[in-house]
Amino acid sequence: PSYRIIVYDIVLKAPAEVSTSVGQASALPGSDGGLAGRLQAVDNGILALANAGSGRLDIASRRPADAIAPPLADDTAMGWGKTLFVGSIIGSFGLLRLGGGVFLALAPLFAGFLLFEATRFLFFGWLRALIAVAIGSIGQALVLGVQLAVMEPWLSQVLALRTARIATLSAPFELLSLSSAFALILFGMLFLAIRISF
Repeated sequence: PSYRIIVYDIVLKAPAEVSTSVGQASALPGSDGGLAGRLQAVDNGILALANAGSGRLDIASRRPADAIAPPLADDTAMGWGKTLFVGSIIGSFGLLRLGGGVFLALAPLFAGFLLFEATRFLFFGWLRALIAVAIGSIGQALVLGVQLAVMEPWLSQVLALRTARIATLSAPFELLSLSSAFALILFGMLFLAIRISF
């Protein structure tokens, strides 16, 4: 019980509480506990946009006067945009959750390393890795909240335009850019967490 309170709860539960407090104070989407559902809604919206297309090849869609199509095929941009969106989220969750689970499961082994001077550095490395998982979990939740704050209104606006049969020629490229930027930010945040811990 004491190990659960001191180590397990701090590594796996405390980051959620901290990110919820910061997210609610900043009015970030998903900070009330519905992060997974809202991320799934954005993913569903990206699928709807892919099905609707940008209107580049749709002669019935109206094009705004200043609309310029980026030199990138819609299918390529939307495909890579969705892949980066889903891949970065699953990758970061997997890295933090699986990494944290493995480190917590190996706790008895590393606790034994604390008993000997020659192996004490392994214990402190393990402890730093757990700290990195905790800091990375906080950063991940906050980055995903910011990503939702940017992508939800953008996606709603683009889908509303496509429902009205107005071409959104730059939407696939914007999706790719947003997904790429937030994937870099997410893994950059994890790198910073590791850098701080070590």
